[in-house]
Amino acid sequence: MRAGDSFFSRDRFGMRHLYVVISDPTKLDDTRFAGYVFLVMLSTRENHKEDACVLKQGDHPFIDHDTVAVYRVPPALFGPLSDLQKSLNSGALKPSHPVSAVVLKRLREGYLKSRYQKDTIFQFLYRQGVIE
Repeated sequence: MRAGDSFFSRDRFGMRHLYVVISDPTKLDDTRFAGYVFLVMLSTRENHKEDACVLKQGDHPFIDHDTVAVYRVPPALFGPLSDLQKSLNSGALKPSHPVSAVVLKRLREGYLKSRYQKDTIFQFLYRQGVIE
């Protein structure tokens, strides 16, 4: 599992969405969140949705219209990497193409603008060195 990896999953309403790992699972963290991972959900851009990070057609093979990163947990996912592995093994998550380094950077920068920022996740990402 690496930063930028993406997976298809269903949200609580059964809609299929793309999730992207924006933390870095290869970096060890000395806090209680060692071994955790943070994935943002991508969703169709609509007026009522936050637009801290907007992706366009071409940013990922799946994206064919304006799309926003959803940083609110849930539907974004913050939890143990082992849970993600179980979801992969069970088929609940299906691997897709990773995002480019440029798109990964934009997704991380979007978290800094998000109104759904949580101190725990901010500290987790900051300690990993993936946000400033």
